[in-house]
Amino acid sequence: MYLDVGLLFLFIFAFLITIGAFFSALLGYEKLKTKKLLSKLEYMQRIFNDVENQSRLLAETNLKFQKIQKELDKKLKALNTLYKITQNVSRTFETEKILDSIDLDDVEELGFEKLLFFIFDDERKKIAIKKTLGYKDREPQIPRNILDSLATLKSPIYIGSKVHIPEGLQPLAQELELTSMIIVPLTIREKNVGVMIVGNTKTYKKPSESDIEILSLLANQLVQSMENAKLYEQLWKSYQELEERVKERTRELEEANKALQKVNQMKTEFVSAVAHELRTPLTSIKGYATILSSGRLGEVKKEQKERLERINKHSHELVNLVNDLLDIARIEAGKTTMKIEEADLNEVLKDVEEVILPQAEEKKLRFVINNKAGVEKIYADRVHLERVLVNLLGNALKFTPENGEIGVVIQKEGDSILFEVYDTGIGIPEKDLDKIFDEFYRADNPINRERKGTGLGLSLVKKIIDAHGGKIWAKSKPGEGSRFFFTLPLRKGVGDG
Repeated sequence: MYLDVGLLFLFIFAFLITIGAFFSALLGYEKLKTKKLLSKLEYMQRIFNDVENQSRLLAETNLKFQKIQKELDKKLKALNTLYKITQNVSRTFETEKILDSIDLDDVEELGFEKLLFFIFDDERKKIAIKKTLGYKDREPQIPRNILDSLATLKSPIYIGSKVHIPEGLQPLAQELELTSMIIVPLTIREKNVGVMIVGNTKTYKKPSESDIEILSLLANQLVQSMENAKLYEQLWKSYQELEERVKERTRELEEANKALQKVNQMKTEFVSAVAHELRTPLTSIKGYATILSSGRLGEVKKEQKERLERINKHSHELVNLVNDLLDIARIEAGKTTMKIEEADLNEVLKDVEEVILPQAEEKKLRFVINNKAGVEKIYADRVHLERVLVNLLGNALKFTPENGEIGVVIQKEGDSILFEVYDTGIGIPEKDLDKIFDEFYRADNPINRERKGTGLGLSLVKKIIDAHGGKIWAKSKPGEGSRFFFTLPLRKGVGDG
């Protein structure tokens, strides 16, 4: 019995220990579970705090972004306004229209209620040009002492509220009815020429550098455009004055030209009349001198014959002079028609050779004709062409000493025939080359001083070449001979008539 009680006690004790161990294990498990749960809760709290911080940061960033976006929108609007005004300004050169290119809507787009724009006179003592916006019932007046201080302004001034208005500018703010304003100097070539003032009747927050820059750009765009307009107006006025002077001068020149043409015509008619009057008696003198010299009217002594031959020679020279004068007069009066037709160039050269060769041989000169072009036919007035060549070669004979050379070279040059008449004579000074084709002009040289002449030969030659539609010029140096060039059209029609 005692044994059974002991066993029962042991059994109960073992059971209690087992139950205790179970509950102890169960309590440890719950404690561990609770600890883990607390750990998770702490982790979630940290995540929540992070999310909250991120949300707050995001909200702050969004506010900053909205603020930046608002500023950007404001600047974009200001830039668009500036661009629009610039476009309007660039379309005109009139001062009034330039100032009209900006209106109150533009000023409000820039964030202001009123604008005052003015430019000083040249002495900067008073306002010469003024533009106001936002003042309906009156025109603000700037006190003289304020005007003097604004005339020396070098950089923009910002005034944010009444309490910040400097004492010296308080009368200006009162006159302009502004609580806040920005004053921007207008400069041209670093010189202050005026002022632009924008402002509000309420406090205005401090502008950024870009705000000031946009206002400065606007102000100087307007003043530069006005300066350009002023210069344009001056230029246009000068142009009109110059145009009027040119017209007046043109009228004077036309009148002088008409008078000159009339005088020239009178000269031509006079020369023609005198030449005609001279030709008949000269022909008679030449004829009678020839008859007397022949002895048909009686015996002529040697001395008498020499003098008669001299009379005949000078009469011949005078007849040639008269003929030259008549030809020039006819060409100038348009009474000579060039009979331009196909001519045999070889025959022309042969006729010229018959006239020149004997004189060249007499003076012991070599005479050369070189038709390099191989041209056989030419369109020209044959008689006048021969006269041109004879006159030019006659000059070559005159100014070339014994044992020298004279000649004619012919070659093609494009659609023209180029004639060159050359000599190895004394040459022509450069100062005379532009004048030798003028009427009555004779180059100053020993031969011309010894021999009499009229200075009509080369003038007549030029008129004949001009009438053919060609050109003539000369090249020469003293002591190196002379080269006269002239061109004639290769085809029929040019210069005809």
